[in-house]
Amino acid sequence: MSACAAALVIYTLEERNAGSAEVICQETLYFHISGCRWALERLSLLTPCVFPMIPITVSYFANHSSVTRVGAIRKAAMYGLGIMLTFVVLGMSLALFFGAAGINKLAANPWVNLLITGIF
Repeated sequence: MSACAAALVIYTLEERNAGSAEVICQETLYFHISGCRWALERLSLLTPCVFPMIPITVSYFANHSSVTRVGAIRKAAMYGLGIMLTFVVLGMSLALFFGAAGINKLAANPWVNLLITGIF
């Protein structure tokens, strides 16, 4: 059983008791959830979609270094907004074209998944 699941079980069992045990359990639950979140965030950096982007992002900011802190923050904000807007526009366009459930049906299609598997 993972630490997250154990913390939830402890919280559920201790939830019935009143007093300081509940406060301690809530603090323990928060600590375990924070620890699990931190670990999962670090593991997500190793996924095939994110890992190749790390050197690209670092080289972008290294090659486009600003003289001032404000300039660096502005460039970082524009970089992040550019990524967000790209996915929002792409997602909205696909939703308008295929409908809200259309993309889900396409993603669940076994032939599409076999094609993607064959490509990669």
